[in-house]
Amino acid sequence: MGLDTDFDESAQTIIDFTRAAQIPIVTVNLLYALPATPLHERLRRAGRLVSDEGRESNIAFLRGYDAVVADWQRVVGTIYEPGALYERFTYQAAATYRNRLGPRKPWHHATRPAIRRTLTILARMVWRLGIRGDYRRHFWRMAWHTLSRGKVETLFQTSMVAHHLITYARECTRGLKQASHYSPRQIETEPPEGAISVPATPACDLTSLSDALTSPGAALPEARLNSYGPAFWRRASVERRPYGRLTGPAATCYEHTASLSQLRGLPEITARFERRLIKS
Repeated sequence: MGLDTDFDESAQTIIDFTRAAQIPIVTVNLLYALPATPLHERLRRAGRLVSDEGRESNIAFLRGYDAVVADWQRVVGTIYEPGALYERFTYQAAATYRNRLGPRKPWHHATRPAIRRTLTILARMVWRLGIRGDYRRHFWRMAWHTLSRGKVETLFQTSMVAHHLITYARECTRGLKQASHYSPRQIETEPPEGAISVPATPACDLTSLSDALTSPGAALPEARLNSYGPAFWRRASVERRPYGRLTGPAATCYEHTASLSQLRGLPEITARFERRLIKS
Protein backbone atom coordinates (compact mmCIF):
# COMPACT_ATOMS: atom_id res chain seq x y z
CA MET A 1 0.00 0.00 0.00
CA GLY A 2 1.10 3.58 -0.49
CA LEU A 3 1.33 3.55 -4.29
CA ASP A 4 0.74 6.81 -6.13
CA THR A 5 -2.24 5.17 -7.83
CA ASP A 6 -3.97 4.36 -4.53
CA PHE A 7 -7.31 6.02 -3.83
CA ASP A 8 -9.60 6.35 -0.84
CA GLU A 9 -11.30 3.00 -1.54
CA SER A 10 -8.07 1.02 -2.07
CA ALA A 11 -8.21 -0.52 1.40
CA GLN A 12 -11.77 -1.74 0.91
CA THR A 13 -10.85 -3.06 -2.54
CA ILE A 14 -8.08 -5.22 -1.02
CA ILE A 15 -10.49 -6.50 1.63
CA ASP A 16 -13.16 -7.31 -0.96
CA PHE A 17 -10.64 -9.06 -3.22
CA THR A 18 -9.31 -11.18 -0.35
CA ARG A 19 -12.84 -12.21 0.58
CA ALA A 20 -13.84 -13.01 -3.01
CA ALA A 21 -10.63 -14.94 -3.79
CA GLN A 22 -10.78 -16.85 -0.48
CA ILE A 23 -7.04 -16.32 0.07
CA PRO A 24 -6.17 -17.27 3.66
CA ILE A 25 -2.75 -15.59 3.91
CA VAL A 26 -2.24 -12.14 2.42
CA THR A 27 0.96 -10.16 2.88
CA VAL A 28 0.16 -6.45 3.12
CA ASN A 29 3.01 -3.96 3.47
CA LEU A 30 3.65 -0.28 2.99
CA LEU A 31 5.71 0.79 0.01
CA TYR A 32 9.34 1.54 0.89
CA ALA A 33 11.92 3.00 -1.50
CA LEU A 34 15.09 0.94 -1.33
CA PRO A 35 18.36 2.69 -2.26
CA ALA A 36 19.79 2.18 -5.75
CA THR A 37 16.35 1.44 -7.24
CA PRO A 38 14.44 3.41 -9.91
CA LEU A 39 11.72 4.17 -7.36
CA HIS A 40 14.20 5.66 -4.92
CA GLU A 41 15.81 7.78 -7.65
CA ARG A 42 12.45 9.03 -8.93
CA LEU A 43 11.25 10.02 -5.47
CA ARG A 44 14.60 11.63 -4.68
CA ARG A 45 14.30 13.85 -7.74
CA ALA A 46 10.73 14.72 -6.74
CA GLY A 47 11.79 15.58 -3.19
CA ARG A 48 9.50 12.92 -1.71
CA LEU A 49 12.01 10.98 0.38
CA VAL A 50 11.66 11.38 4.14
CA SER A 51 14.47 10.51 6.54
CA ASP A 52 12.73 9.78 9.82
CA GLU A 53 13.36 6.64 11.88
CA GLY A 54 9.96 7.06 13.54
CA ARG A 55 8.12 6.44 10.27
CA GLU A 56 7.10 3.16 8.69
CA SER A 57 8.24 4.28 5.24
CA ASN A 58 10.70 6.75 3.77
CA ILE A 59 8.15 7.93 1.19
CA ALA A 60 5.97 11.03 1.36
CA PHE A 61 2.71 9.43 0.24
CA LEU A 62 0.34 11.43 -1.95
CA ARG A 63 -2.61 10.49 0.26
CA GLY A 64 -0.78 11.42 3.44
CA TYR A 65 1.26 9.24 5.77
CA ASP A 66 -1.34 8.91 8.55
CA ALA A 67 -4.10 7.98 6.11
CA VAL A 68 -2.01 5.24 4.47
CA VAL A 69 -0.91 3.73 7.79
CA ALA A 70 -4.51 3.80 9.05
CA ASP A 71 -5.66 2.01 5.88
CA TRP A 72 -2.94 -0.61 6.34
CA GLN A 73 -4.03 -1.28 9.91
CA ARG A 74 -7.64 -1.51 8.79
CA VAL A 75 -6.84 -4.01 6.03
CA VAL A 76 -4.72 -6.25 8.27
CA GLY A 77 -7.23 -6.09 11.11
CA THR A 78 -10.15 -6.94 8.82
CA ILE A 79 -8.72 -9.75 6.72
CA TYR A 80 -7.32 -11.47 9.81
CA GLU A 81 -10.46 -11.13 11.88
CA PRO A 82 -10.99 -14.66 13.30
CA GLY A 83 -14.32 -15.39 11.67
CA ALA A 84 -13.26 -14.20 8.22
CA LEU A 85 -9.89 -15.96 8.41
CA TYR A 86 -11.32 -19.32 9.50
CA GLU A 87 -13.94 -19.06 6.77
CA ARG A 88 -11.25 -18.69 4.10
CA PHE A 89 -9.21 -21.55 5.56
CA THR A 90 -12.30 -23.77 5.63
CA TYR A 91 -12.98 -23.02 1.98
CA GLN A 92 -9.40 -23.81 0.97
CA ALA A 93 -9.43 -27.04 3.00
CA ALA A 94 -12.41 -28.25 1.00
CA ALA A 95 -11.39 -26.86 -2.40
CA THR A 96 -7.62 -27.26 -2.59
CA TYR A 97 -6.06 -28.97 0.43
CA ARG A 98 -7.72 -32.26 -0.49
CA ASN A 99 -5.54 -32.34 -3.61
CA ARG A 100 -2.32 -32.44 -1.61
CA LEU A 101 -0.12 -35.50 -1.83
CA GLY A 102 0.12 -37.36 1.44
CA PRO A 103 2.77 -39.77 2.69
CA ARG A 104 2.67 -43.22 1.10
CA LYS A 105 2.93 -45.03 4.42
CA PRO A 106 1.55 -42.63 7.05
CA TRP A 107 1.51 -45.23 9.82
CA HIS A 108 5.29 -45.46 9.64
CA HIS A 109 5.36 -41.99 11.20
CA ALA A 110 3.23 -43.09 14.16
CA THR A 111 6.12 -43.55 16.54
CA ARG A 112 5.74 -43.12 20.27
CA PRO A 113 7.60 -39.77 20.38
CA ALA A 114 5.51 -38.49 17.44
CA ILE A 115 2.25 -39.56 19.06
CA ARG A 116 3.28 -38.02 22.38
CA ARG A 117 4.22 -34.76 20.67
CA THR A 118 0.95 -34.71 18.72
CA LEU A 119 -1.16 -35.23 21.82
CA THR A 120 0.75 -32.49 23.65
CA ILE A 121 0.18 -30.02 20.82
CA LEU A 122 -3.48 -31.01 20.61
CA ALA A 123 -4.00 -30.47 24.34
CA ARG A 124 -2.38 -27.04 24.22
CA MET A 125 -4.37 -26.11 21.13
CA VAL A 126 -7.69 -27.09 22.70
CA TRP A 127 -6.85 -25.29 25.94
CA ARG A 128 -5.58 -22.06 24.43
CA LEU A 129 -7.89 -21.77 21.42
CA GLY A 130 -10.93 -23.89 22.22
CA ILE A 131 -11.34 -22.99 25.88
CA ARG A 132 -9.44 -19.81 26.74
CA GLY A 133 -9.46 -18.19 23.29
CA ASP A 134 -11.83 -15.28 22.72
CA TYR A 135 -12.60 -16.66 19.24
CA ARG A 136 -13.25 -20.25 20.39
CA ARG A 137 -16.63 -20.32 18.63
CA HIS A 138 -14.92 -19.91 15.26
CA PHE A 139 -12.25 -22.44 16.24
CA TRP A 140 -14.75 -25.16 17.13
CA ARG A 141 -16.76 -24.54 13.98
CA MET A 142 -13.63 -25.06 11.89
CA ALA A 143 -12.53 -28.04 14.01
CA TRP A 144 -15.86 -29.80 13.58
CA HIS A 145 -15.80 -29.20 9.82
CA THR A 146 -12.29 -30.64 9.39
CA LEU A 147 -12.53 -33.52 11.89
CA SER A 148 -15.87 -34.69 10.49
CA ARG A 149 -14.03 -35.19 7.20
CA GLY A 150 -11.07 -36.91 8.81
CA LYS A 151 -8.66 -34.05 8.09
CA VAL A 152 -6.65 -34.07 11.30
CA GLU A 153 -3.57 -32.60 9.65
CA THR A 154 -5.64 -29.68 8.33
CA LEU A 155 -6.92 -29.01 11.84
CA PHE A 156 -3.39 -28.69 13.20
CA GLN A 157 -2.13 -26.57 10.34
CA THR A 158 -5.11 -24.22 10.22
CA SER A 159 -5.27 -23.74 13.97
CA MET A 160 -1.62 -22.86 14.42
CA VAL A 161 -1.30 -20.63 11.35
CA ALA A 162 -4.58 -18.86 12.06
CA HIS A 163 -3.58 -18.20 15.67
CA HIS A 164 -0.32 -16.63 14.50
CA LEU A 165 -2.11 -14.43 11.94
CA ILE A 166 -4.81 -13.32 14.38
CA THR A 167 -2.21 -12.43 17.00
CA TYR A 168 -0.11 -10.65 14.38
CA ALA A 169 -3.08 -8.58 13.17
CA ARG A 170 -3.98 -7.50 16.69
CA GLU A 171 -0.41 -6.40 17.32
CA CYS A 172 -0.46 -4.46 14.05
CA THR A 173 -3.56 -2.52 15.01
CA ARG A 174 -1.88 -1.59 18.32
CA GLY A 175 1.24 -0.36 16.55
CA LEU A 176 3.41 -3.23 17.81
CA LYS A 177 4.41 -4.44 14.35
CA GLN A 178 6.15 -2.64 11.53
CA ALA A 179 4.11 -1.92 8.42
CA SER A 180 7.04 -2.45 6.07
CA HIS A 181 9.70 -5.15 5.93
CA TYR A 182 12.30 -2.38 5.72
CA SER A 183 10.80 -0.03 8.28
CA PRO A 184 13.43 1.65 10.49
CA ARG A 185 10.88 2.30 13.23
CA GLN A 186 11.84 0.65 16.49
CA ILE A 187 9.05 -1.00 18.40
CA GLU A 188 8.54 -2.22 21.92
CA THR A 189 7.16 -5.72 22.23
CA GLU A 190 4.31 -6.21 24.69
CA PRO A 191 5.12 -9.47 26.51
CA PRO A 192 2.28 -11.65 27.80
CA GLU A 193 1.58 -11.49 31.49
CA GLY A 194 4.32 -13.25 33.40
CA ALA A 195 6.63 -13.48 30.39
CA ILE A 196 10.14 -12.12 30.22
CA SER A 197 10.15 -8.64 28.69
CA VAL A 198 11.71 -8.25 25.25
CA PRO A 199 13.84 -5.20 24.42
CA ALA A 200 13.11 -2.86 21.56
CA THR A 201 13.39 -4.43 18.13
CA PRO A 202 16.42 -3.01 16.29
CA ALA A 203 16.13 -1.76 12.75
CA CYS A 204 17.16 -3.95 9.86
CA ASP A 205 20.85 -3.44 9.12
CA LEU A 206 22.17 -5.34 6.11
CA THR A 207 25.74 -4.16 6.66
CA SER A 208 26.06 -5.40 10.23
CA LEU A 209 24.22 -8.58 9.29
CA SER A 210 26.74 -9.21 6.54
CA ASP A 211 29.62 -8.67 8.97
CA ALA A 212 28.06 -11.04 11.50
CA LEU A 213 27.56 -13.78 8.93
CA THR A 214 30.66 -13.52 6.78
CA SER A 215 33.54 -12.18 8.84
CA PRO A 216 36.44 -14.70 8.94
CA GLY A 217 36.34 -16.92 11.98
CA ALA A 218 33.14 -15.35 13.32
CA ALA A 219 30.73 -17.59 15.18
CA LEU A 220 27.02 -17.69 14.44
CA PRO A 221 25.34 -17.57 17.86
CA GLU A 222 21.56 -17.58 17.63
CA ALA A 223 21.34 -14.89 20.31
CA ARG A 224 23.29 -12.54 18.03
CA LEU A 225 21.18 -13.42 15.00
CA ASN A 226 17.97 -13.01 16.96
CA SER A 227 18.92 -9.41 17.73
CA TYR A 228 18.16 -8.36 14.16
CA GLY A 229 14.87 -6.80 13.22
CA PRO A 230 11.64 -8.32 11.89
CA ALA A 231 12.77 -7.74 8.30
CA PHE A 232 14.69 -11.02 8.69
CA TRP A 233 12.81 -12.92 11.37
CA ARG A 234 9.16 -12.31 10.48
CA ARG A 235 9.06 -15.58 8.60
CA ALA A 236 11.58 -17.33 10.79
CA SER A 237 11.05 -21.00 11.47
CA VAL A 238 12.44 -23.30 14.09
CA GLU A 239 12.48 -26.19 11.65
CA ARG A 240 15.79 -27.79 10.79
CA ARG A 241 17.12 -26.57 7.47
CA PRO A 242 19.49 -28.43 5.13
CA TYR A 243 22.20 -25.79 5.21
CA GLY A 244 25.24 -27.53 6.67
CA ARG A 245 25.07 -27.57 10.47
CA LEU A 246 23.03 -24.37 10.54
CA THR A 247 19.53 -24.66 11.96
CA GLY A 248 16.75 -22.43 13.22
CA PRO A 249 17.06 -18.64 12.87
CA ALA A 250 20.58 -18.85 11.44
CA ALA A 251 19.46 -21.00 8.50
CA THR A 252 16.36 -18.88 8.02
CA CYS A 253 18.55 -15.81 7.91
CA TYR A 254 20.55 -17.36 5.10
CA GLU A 255 17.32 -18.25 3.31
CA HIS A 256 16.03 -14.70 3.54
CA THR A 257 19.38 -13.18 2.56
CA ALA A 258 19.46 -15.37 -0.54
CA SER A 259 15.92 -14.30 -1.46
CA LEU A 260 17.06 -10.66 -1.36
CA SER A 261 20.08 -11.31 -3.55
CA GLN A 262 18.82 -8.97 -6.24
CA LEU A 263 19.72 -6.01 -4.02
CA ARG A 264 23.07 -4.34 -4.59
CA GLY A 265 25.89 -6.03 -2.67
CA LEU A 266 23.88 -9.00 -1.46
CA PRO A 267 25.04 -11.50 -4.10
CA GLU A 268 28.55 -11.23 -2.66
CA ILE A 269 27.18 -11.52 0.89
CA THR A 270 25.27 -14.67 -0.06
CA ALA A 271 28.28 -16.19 -1.85
CA ARG A 272 30.56 -15.57 1.14
CA PHE A 273 27.98 -17.06 3.47
CA GLU A 274 27.69 -20.14 1.25
CA ARG A 275 31.46 -20.63 1.37
CA ARG A 276 31.35 -20.50 5.17
CA LEU A 277 28.58 -23.11 5.24
CA ILE A 278 30.58 -25.44 3.00
CA LYS A 279 33.62 -25.13 5.26
CA SER A 280 31.51 -25.84 8.34
